[in-house]
Amino acid sequence: ERILKPSNFRDELCGDGRLADYTDYFAPLPNRPTYGLCVSSCPPVLSYVCNSDQELMVGNSSVVVPNYYYNHTEEEFTQGRNAIQACLGSCTAEESARAQRFAGFMVKLQQYKCFLVFYETSVTLYRCLPFNIASANATLLEQANATISILDDLSDTLGIGSFFMRGFSECEQTWRVILICAFTAVFISLVWIFLLRWVMAPIVYLCIILVFAIIVLIGVLAMLQADNLEDVQLPGETGTSDQVKIWRAIEYIAFLAAAMYIVVVLVIIKRIRIAIIMMEESSKAFLANPIIAILPLFVMVLLLGFAALFVAGTVYIQTIGDVNYEIFESTVSNLIGEGNFNRTQLVIAAGANFADEVYGSNITDTFNINVTNFNSTRAIKALHAYNFFMFLWVGNLWIMFAFFVMAMVIVTWYYSATGVEIDEYERGNSSGRLKGTAPGTFCRAICVAIRYHFGTIIFGALLIAIIQFIRAVVLYLEKEFLDKWKDNATVKIALCCLNCLLACIERIIRAVSKGAFVITCITNDSFCPAAQESLGIMISNIVQVGSLQALSTAACLVLKVFIVATNMLIAFGLINVEKLTDDREVESGLFPLFFIAVLSFAVAALFVNVFESCVDTIMMCYFIDEKRFDGRFMPPNLAKIVGQFQHIEKARKLYKQQLKSASLD
Repeated sequence: ERILKPSNFRDELCGDGRLADYTDYFAPLPNRPTYGLCVSSCPPVLSYVCNSDQELMVGNSSVVVPNYYYNHTEEEFTQGRNAIQACLGSCTAEESARAQRFAGFMVKLQQYKCFLVFYETSVTLYRCLPFNIASANATLLEQANATISILDDLSDTLGIGSFFMRGFSECEQTWRVILICAFTAVFISLVWIFLLRWVMAPIVYLCIILVFAIIVLIGVLAMLQADNLEDVQLPGETGTSDQVKIWRAIEYIAFLAAAMYIVVVLVIIKRIRIAIIMMEESSKAFLANPIIAILPLFVMVLLLGFAALFVAGTVYIQTIGDVNYEIFESTVSNLIGEGNFNRTQLVIAAGANFADEVYGSNITDTFNINVTNFNSTRAIKALHAYNFFMFLWVGNLWIMFAFFVMAMVIVTWYYSATGVEIDEYERGNSSGRLKGTAPGTFCRAICVAIRYHFGTIIFGALLIAIIQFIRAVVLYLEKEFLDKWKDNATVKIALCCLNCLLACIERIIRAVSKGAFVITCITNDSFCPAAQESLGIMISNIVQVGSLQALSTAACLVLKVFIVATNMLIAFGLINVEKLTDDREVESGLFPLFFIAVLSFAVAALFVNVFESCVDTIMMCYFIDEKRFDGRFMPPNLAKIVGQFQHIEKARKLYKQQLKSASLD
């Protein structure tokens, strides 16, 4: 609270206790910004404000009043002065009270407990800052021994006259809007994911067209640049000729890439349609189980807690040492060097009685001090390495645990109904049904993951932690032992290739582990057989996997942009509603809108990342379904594209015959 609300020169919190109605901070003397008063509102120019000290009332020693009792506006000042003159003869009771208050005010004014307001202010984050400085009254400034530069310095000294602090003030003013937009971001995310089943195809095709347009645009710009250079080229000018060749090369490469891009898209158009249907099914699976969206939040809280534990452990390991006693002079000499140590200057700086008072000995005697030696042995380094590795392992463990639970829920949804049952439902037959999950599936998935598959999750997280630890070791070795060769081109290329290789290996292990978790959820296999099958499926379907990952990444990026843009439109409308902004107009709204944009993107990323996990799970379910169950659980629209619909049709006819036979029996 003290960070936001200011304190007066007595260190009393403005807006608290007896100053509950005096929430704003005002510095009556710009050259003394720490002498601040708590005021109910920023005082107008030519008014008088007094401090909040409790003192005896002037003229009535039996009453104690705060000095701000003597605050006077410009009008009250005139009325008080007139009342003094009127009471030299006969005056009314009201004029007498006014004269008595004015007389007390004059006393406080002479005691520097009341002050004239000579510059205009406006409130920002509970502080009255100089406002409209350029047009300040020069005469008043001169009387107060102040200048415009002093007023500028006052804003900087108070620490909130800057652009950023004013922005924070606007965030505090618009907190209701920010809170509302947080909820609208959640709602908009759910709505957009719900709409994906209808708008996914347009989004994907839009991304494909945009990529093609960008490639063509690069070629066109390169062509125009080359044409312009040719027009201004002088005879025999080789420099311009070389630039023309470069731009022509870019032009030809861009147009060739555009042509190849069109060919590739036409070749894999069927796989693109399959990817679109998978993403549409992922949308249905997510909306059927929206509770899985809480898993990333749960993991984030756990990771923050474990990160704090990791930092604490690092500090404890680093501060392992032995407390011993060493001579003061030798200790200082070791720290700053023998030539930099001057005992005489130390005595002068510390005071003549320093040793007598602190150590109980004569200053000319040597004295001992406590010294803690921090060890940097191999054992300490090994402890740091162990602590860091466990941080990576446990962090990946919780991330993979969340993915495993989500995969279990989505796998349950995918295999809950066959293609025949879905087709029957769409035909209007009562024997059909859609895919779905029973109540409590999420809780059962958590229990199953902990009871039966926690070892699988631990092992998968271990593999990722090992490769991440190796990458960290490479970075450590690069910094500690290869720093002197940092400018060597060969070393740079070698390190870049090594880091790139390790990053690729990490991504492959992560993808294979996630696929293994999905297969474990389906077949109940252990990690190694599941990982082997996952790797085999990805290699044999590398084009399908690659196209799905590329399209889902592009679609998810577009989805995040749509969510943020929609929420920003709502925020822009709400921020202009003064009832939501403390009945005051927001000056710029830049900071609140930026904060809302960041918040909206964080919420969008939360939901979209869960959606991407659903896509990965649905993809592996599709491959396993095709490999082991002949596409029995594929949705009819997907089965038609991959050529499995004839199996569904045969199964549907067989299913109807079985029902008919059962009814006859």
